[in-house]
Amino acid sequence: MSSNKAPKRSRLFVDRAVQGKLAKRFLFHWCSLAFCMFIMTAMIHVISSPFESPHKQMETYLQQNGKIFFILIVLTPAFIWDSIKFSHRFAGPMVRLRRELKLLADGEAAHPLAFRPGDFWEDLATSYTEVRERVLIAEQQLAEARALLGQQTPEPELVGEDRS
Repeated sequence: MSSNKAPKRSRLFVDRAVQGKLAKRFLFHWCSLAFCMFIMTAMIHVISSPFESPHKQMETYLQQNGKIFFILIVLTPAFIWDSIKFSHRFAGPMVRLRRELKLLADGEAAHPLAFRPGDFWEDLATSYTEVRERVLIAEQQLAEARALLGQQTPEPELVGEDRS
C-alpha cells in the first residue's frame, strides 16, 4: 500500500529570515511576560508583607514563586521550538511558491504546486497552478502563431526595461 504523505520537513528553519524574526519576537514576548509576572508578583508580595525584612521577603517570595519561574525558563526553548515548527505551515508554502514563481518568471520548467497536508494557503497553490496552466497555454499558442506566420519575432520589450 503506497502512502501519499509528504515527507516531514527536516530543517529547523525553512525560511531563516522570516522564522528567525518570528523566533526572536516570540522569545521577546515570552521574556516580557515572565518579567512582568516577576515584577507584579514581587510587588504584591512586598505590599502584602510590609513589616518583614527584605531578606525574609525575598526568601518567602522565592519559596512561593521560584518554581513558577523555573518552569517558565524550562519551557522557553520548547515554546520557541514549537512556534518555529508551527511556522513551517506558512513559511514552507511561501518558500515553495516563491521558487516556482521565479522559475515561471524566468521561463523555466515550473511545476504545479501542492502543499503538504496541514499547510496553510492551499488556495494559493491552486491559484498558482491555474495561472501556470494559463501561462503555458499562452506560450504554446504564441509558439504556434509564430510557426504559422513562418517567422521568429523578437522578444517583446517589457515596459520600463532599460534600453541602454
